[in-house]
Amino acid sequence: MPSPSRQPAVCFGSFEVNPQAGELRKQGVHIKLHEKPFQVLLALLEHPREVVTRKELQERLWPGDTFVEFENGLNNAISRLREALSDTADNPRFIETIPRRGYRFLPEVSQSLSSSRNARAVLPFRTLGVGTSEEYFTDGMTDAVTTELAKVGVPKVISETSVAQFKDTKKSVPEIARALSVDAIVEGAVLRDGDEVRITVQLIRGDNDRHVWAESYQRPVKDILALQNEVALGVARAIKLELSPGAAAQNISPRPVNAEAYEAYLKGRYFMQKRDESALRAKDYFQQAIQLDPGYAPAYAGLSDFYVLTLPPKEALPKAREYAQKALRLDSTLPDGHISLAYIYFYDDWNWLAADEEFQRAISLAPGLAESHRWYAVYLAAMGRMAEATREAQRALDLDPLSVSAHHGAAIAAASAAQYGRCIDEGRKIIELDPNDPRAYADLAVAHFQKAMYQEALQDAEKGLALSHRDPFFLSIAAYVYGRLGNMEQATKLVDEMRAASQKSFVEPYFFATALVGMGKQKEAVEALEEGYKARDPEIVGLNSTPWFDPLRSDPRFKDLVIRMHFPSVSTLTPASRRPE
Repeated sequence: MPSPSRQPAVCFGSFEVNPQAGELRKQGVHIKLHEKPFQVLLALLEHPREVVTRKELQERLWPGDTFVEFENGLNNAISRLREALSDTADNPRFIETIPRRGYRFLPEVSQSLSSSRNARAVLPFRTLGVGTSEEYFTDGMTDAVTTELAKVGVPKVISETSVAQFKDTKKSVPEIARALSVDAIVEGAVLRDGDEVRITVQLIRGDNDRHVWAESYQRPVKDILALQNEVALGVARAIKLELSPGAAAQNISPRPVNAEAYEAYLKGRYFMQKRDESALRAKDYFQQAIQLDPGYAPAYAGLSDFYVLTLPPKEALPKAREYAQKALRLDSTLPDGHISLAYIYFYDDWNWLAADEEFQRAISLAPGLAESHRWYAVYLAAMGRMAEATREAQRALDLDPLSVSAHHGAAIAAASAAQYGRCIDEGRKIIELDPNDPRAYADLAVAHFQKAMYQEALQDAEKGLALSHRDPFFLSIAAYVYGRLGNMEQATKLVDEMRAASQKSFVEPYFFATALVGMGKQKEAVEALEEGYKARDPEIVGLNSTPWFDPLRSDPRFKDLVIRMHFPSVSTLTPASRRPE
């Protein structure tokens, strides 16, 4: 399994704390500090300039000890910690004793660890009773509660994509919490009894496996949306989240849902997660849900997602638009509908302002949905807003640390910003997560050939070709690399293979341009891009941020094409402005 996400280093005065390595350093020199004093330091750093009570420290670090053992252990840890910091109790510079209460960390810190304390993960719910084969229903409930937690304002809820690997796991809660960099875990179980659904949910501390809250909820299936929201609000209140008035008021569903329609919708979502031919079954289930309940907005949003994520863009986008707009007419607060519409404005309409507004609307409705941040990062990279793209990509990774898609989005943002080392790192992380996902080799190949590491890029492209069943993108990358290596014969064979494939289905002219640039055929490359513009090739949205098109930027026809695309002025990039790391 991949290593857990890194926590940031924390600096105060001349000291630096590395939580991941368990190290304290002063001006770069390592200072020996045992485990318990170090954990006390981390607890204080999570709340700089606030009182951390002795009771909080006992529950966190000495939960099973007697009072006397705790007192001795804490006093000794504080003494050792002050010794390491050259601090004193009488004249404290770092740790102040608050009599009969606890301790306060006095100096300013450059990075608080408190952000990690606001992170939660909802483990895959268990199915109780005789309906244990209804995996789709339980999975759907897990996903729905995760989404509702994000919508009611819980700052950081790890995406279901990253949490799914812990289904039926034998790992302990602390192990899972460390892997996901969260401080609390939500566990739940679902019991269906006829037309009734009962959810039992509990909140568990990630550091010591202590159960801090539990509750059961029951409603008819037709009120399932209200039930999901009720569970999310219960968890939010359990972690003492200060709910916004709008979120706190969401204790009932605006409308009941047809039970059979909801079940069909869940089956659609379940099959959408599959990475095989069974994913095509999702369409039938979404359509069935619509037939059973024509006013159920999520079913239309699901059908829009199906077209966007499953079919080629030229075929998919018109239908995706129709269903996304229908979903939003029924429910304008549906984040999924706004994400789909943003995607369409971006890739099909080239309406940059409308796409930006829809991405931001989706994020404002549910800031904790990783998908919104990931797609927004790709959009921002295409617009040349590299710093923003990097931030959004990182936000997606924070919310979905074990997701291939999140790491691929980060790689796209990194490559667009000429951060090729970061792009390689993300590709390698994808291989750790799923060695058979071709996106890893796309990211590695792009970074390697931009660093003029052509042999490595060629190996990446060949692996990608095998895994993707000779996808045109990898054909274009391989042709590019062979061209740069001077092997025009092999590059031409690959371009001919792309042309043969285009006789059967649409092959993006952008890919032909990529191959031709590598072969040094700049005139033909620009002509291919012009062809893509006329055909409304969705890949053309990356025209002004694709680093391997830099040799074309001085060509008047390329400049004219950029003008006709109406990119915002901030995205006008030149080879000089693209500074490799």
